[in-house]
Amino acid sequence: MTEKLPNNSELALLTLLVEGPQHGYQLEQVIEGRGLREWTEIGFSSIYYLLDKMQKKGWVTSEVLPETGRPARRVYHLTEEGMAVTTQAVQQRLTAPRYLSGDFMLGLANQLLISPEERLAAIQAYRATLDERFADVERKWQGARTPVTPVTAVVDDLFDHSLRMIQAEMAWLDGWIERHRYDGKVDEGERKDDNGG
Repeated sequence: MTEKLPNNSELALLTLLVEGPQHGYQLEQVIEGRGLREWTEIGFSSIYYLLDKMQKKGWVTSEVLPETGRPARRVYHLTEEGMAVTTQAVQQRLTAPRYLSGDFMLGLANQLLISPEERLAAIQAYRATLDERFADVERKWQGARTPVTPVTAVVDDLFDHSLRMIQAEMAWLDGWIERHRYDGKVDEGERKDDNGG
């Protein structure tokens, strides 16, 4: 078996192929319909590149199937090795997931490089973005509620987790905004007194 496990984009495609053979456009439709882009970085333009890369690794095979009145389509199938690395990667991610993306944490760790006003404006802008993201995820979740399929409970889990994580992030940001709203405008002693210090 290949020692290196699939990255998140590869794993997203592999798990969709577990459901059955599909061509690239079908995969794009499922990714969009289930809101998978909320939790994995996979662009439409990279789907075929990733499928080709995984085929070279032996995780998928493909065949070109003719279609009446349309161009032939390349359909991808999961191999035994692909199934093995997929299940191993799923287990690894449930056991020891990477905590949070590095983007926000890197910005947070270096926030003192910008002024208090710029920090507050940046965090408030991010908070507003999360309001929009929350509404978008809720809308996609409602759209994904189609007649019951074998993956409905899993799709519900994914959307529910995403919404709860967004809510937790919004609550944390609200606390940050409250704590830092007056940075640079009051002295340290006043801030400590305001916080019960």
